[in-house]
Amino acid sequence: MESNVTMSSVQNGRNVGRRAAAGGAWLLGARLAQQGVLLIQVAVLARLLDPKAFGLVGLADLAAQAIGVLVYTGYEFALVQRPDLEEIDIHTAWWVMLGRYLVIGAGLMLLSGPISRFYRVPEATPILMAIGAIQVMQGLASPSPILLRRGMRFRRLFQLDVGSAAVGLAVGVAAALALRTVWALVLARLATTLTLIVLSYRLDPYRPRRRFSRSSFRQLSAYGRWMLGSAILAFVFWQGSNALAGAMFGVVALGIYQMAARFGLLANSLFAEVFQGALMPAYALLQGDEARVSTAFVSTLGFAAMVLVGITALIALGLPRLLIVVLGEQWAEAAALVPVVAAAGGMHAMLRTGAPLYLGTGHPRFLFLIDLVQALTMVVLLYPLGRLLGLVGLPCAILAGTLCALPVWWHGVRQATSCTLQQVSIALATPLLGAAAMVGVFSAGATARFAHAGSAAGVAWHIVLIVAAVLGYVAVIGLCQRVIPRYAPLVDLRDALRGMLGGRRPGAGLVQSP
Repeated sequence: MESNVTMSSVQNGRNVGRRAAAGGAWLLGARLAQQGVLLIQVAVLARLLDPKAFGLVGLADLAAQAIGVLVYTGYEFALVQRPDLEEIDIHTAWWVMLGRYLVIGAGLMLLSGPISRFYRVPEATPILMAIGAIQVMQGLASPSPILLRRGMRFRRLFQLDVGSAAVGLAVGVAAALALRTVWALVLARLATTLTLIVLSYRLDPYRPRRRFSRSSFRQLSAYGRWMLGSAILAFVFWQGSNALAGAMFGVVALGIYQMAARFGLLANSLFAEVFQGALMPAYALLQGDEARVSTAFVSTLGFAAMVLVGITALIALGLPRLLIVVLGEQWAEAAALVPVVAAAGGMHAMLRTGAPLYLGTGHPRFLFLIDLVQALTMVVLLYPLGRLLGLVGLPCAILAGTLCALPVWWHGVRQATSCTLQQVSIALATPLLGAAAMVGVFSAGATARFAHAGSAAGVAWHIVLIVAAVLGYVAVIGLCQRVIPRYAPLVDLRDALRGMLGGRRPGAGLVQSP
C-alpha cells in the first residue's frame, strides 16, 4: 500500500538528482498534458463565454481557497517526508482530509449569499453553492496521489492527472456549445472531480477504513503546522491580488486578471509542483547525509533554473501576441498583463526550488519564512501599486515580494546544504545569459517590415522568432556547459528523457514498493 524507502542502492547525490529528474520527466509530462488539455479547454470556452463567466467561477475558487487555507493540514507533505509510514497513518490522514473538504464545501454554501452581496454579483450565489458541493465530493478521493508520489510511481500519476483533465475538457466544451453560460465551467469542474475520484481508487489498492489514531494525528500535525502557516501566507500572496482585483476593478477585471495569470504563470504551475513532487522524496531519502544532499541540490538547481528561466522568458516574449490570436480581441488586456505576471511567476518558481529541500530534510520553517516575507511585502505594495498602475500594479507587487524573499531562500539552502555561493550563482546566472540571447532575437526580429502585421504572415514570423529564440537559448546553455566544470543541465535533461522513454520506472533502486 505504502512505499518503503531504502538507502541500500544510493550511490551519490548527483545520481539521486538525475534519478529524481527522470521521475520529474514523468511528472512534467503529466503536467504538460494536463495543462495542455486545460488550456485547450480555456481557449475554446474563452471564445464561447465572456470574461464575466470566468470571473464568477474565479470568485468561487477564491472563496473556496480562503476557507480551505484556514483548515489546511499539510498531510500530503507529512506522509511523503516520514521515513516510516504505517497503514494507520494513511487512514488517519484520509479522515482528516475528508473533514477538511466537508468544512470547505459547507462554508462555501453558507457564505454564498454574503460573498455575492459583497462583490455585488447576485448571480454568483448558485455558482458558489455548486462549487461548494464539488468540494465535498473532492474529499471522497483516495490519497493515492500522495502514495504514488511517495513511491515515485509517476507514471500512474500521469494517468490520473491527464485522464481527469481530458474528461473535463470533453464535458466543458460540449456544455459550452449547448448552454453558452457560466454553468459550462461548473460542469467541466464536476466532471473532472468525479473522474479524479474514480481513477484515484483504480490506480492504487488503498481503501479507507474506519480507523483513526490520535498518536498518528499528533505526529502528522506537528509537521503540518509549518505547512499551515505557509499555506495561509501563500494564499495571501497569490490570492490577495485576485481579491483586490475584484474589489477594486470589478468581477470582469477579475476574470481578465485570472486569465492573464492562467497563461502567465505556466512556468510556476508546470514546474514548481513538478520539481517539488519529484525531488522531495529524494531529499527525504538522503536526509542526514549533507554531502549527498548538497550534490543533489546543485545538480537539480542547475537543471531547474535552465527550465524555469527559459520557459518564463518564452512566455513573456512570445505568448501575448499569440494569446490575442487564439482567444480574441476581448482578451487583449489580459495579454498585456502576461509579461509581468510571467516574471513574477518565474521568480516565485525559482524560490520554490528550495521547497523540496526544506521539506525533505525536515526544515519546513524556511518555507514558512519565505512565504512570510513574500506576503508581507506584497500586502504593503499591493494597494498603492494597484491605484498607481491599475491591474498591472498587482503582479508588480507580487514580483517585489519574490525578490525580497531571495535572502531567506539562500539562508535556508545554507542551513540544509554545504553549497557555496559560487555554485548557486553559476546555476542561476547562466540561464539569464540565455534569456538575454532570447531578448536579442526578439528585438532584432521586431525590426522586420511585417513583424507587427496582423496578417498570417505577421503571426508566422512571430512563430519563427519563438523557434529562433529557443535555439539561441539552448546554444548559450550548451556553450556554458562546455566551459563550466560540473555544470551539465542539458545532460541531466537528456538522462531524464531517456529514463522516461526507456520504460524504466523512475527512481528504481531508490524506492521499493510492494
